[in-house]
Amino acid sequence: MAEQNADTGRKTAERAQTFMLAEALFGRLLGFLFAGGAFAGSVWLAFAGHDWAAVGLGTSIIAGVTAALVWGRTS
Repeated sequence: MAEQNADTGRKTAERAQTFMLAEALFGRLLGFLFAGGAFAGSVWLAFAGHDWAAVGLGTSIIAGVTAALVWGRTS
């Protein structure tokens, strides 16, 4: 019975680690897609002649991604 309990505990811990890895990878993928889309929007705004809007969007992208990276490493 103790061996079954230990096996169950190991399997549960392994599943938890797998789901944590999947969550982290999925979050990074979505963040990358969001930043890429926002960057593409900024480039489109610049080509469309909306320079200040492009600068504002580009600056907010850089600030947001930098903040996410810094906070992600400290927490």
